Amino acid sequence: MSTSLTSQQRRGLRIGGYFALVIASLSSLHWLSVIYQDYVMEHRWPAASGVITSRREESREVQLASIRQHRYWVYRAEFEVVLDLPPDRCPGEVRVLNAQPAQCIATVVSPETRSRANAIQWLAHHPLDSTMTVHYDLATSRTFAGGESIIDLYPWYDIRITAIAMTVGLLMLAIGRKQPPISEDSESANTSTSLSIE
Repeated sequence: MSTSLTSQQRRGLRIGGYFALVIASLSSLHWLSVIYQDYVMEHRWPAASGVITSRREESREVQLASIRQHRYWVYRAEFEVVLDLPPDRCPGEVRVLNAQPAQCIATVVSPETRSRANAIQWLAHHPLDSTMTVHYDLATSRTFAGGESIIDLYPWYDIRITAIAMTVGLLMLAIGRKQPPISEDSESANTSTSLSIE
């Protein structure tokens, strides 16, 4: 029984493979942008050290545009950090408590993730009254926790989706381009034809 693919089936596999590679390329745009932004914030934004005075876990429900896809929850850790910065360099809120000097309070948020355990891990890594390095941008008042591991920062769920789509696409292309083996009947027929011509 022959299990070789027909030329039409191989063509379908090649088309499907190219489609999967296009999906992989499009899905990579988001996480490549995230990695680039993390690099810019870590290496080009100014930084200041501060003490964590408040922390909490936050979550929100994500409603996708497509009704075929289910809604899901994302989680993050949120910190309030007192930075050693003057009021005119504060990327957050300047508070005056009683007769104390004005304090710069910056809000630092971990990357959103579908795993609640990751958000809890951020809280475990940064207990109250511990020191945190904060990168900041005065133009946008954005903040970024410095010195964190890429395991905690990069969107690994999206990266895995891209890797799976690319692997499937390459496999489909490899199978679709593979030439079917020449059967013994075809070889004998070709031999007989050549002998008859001689």
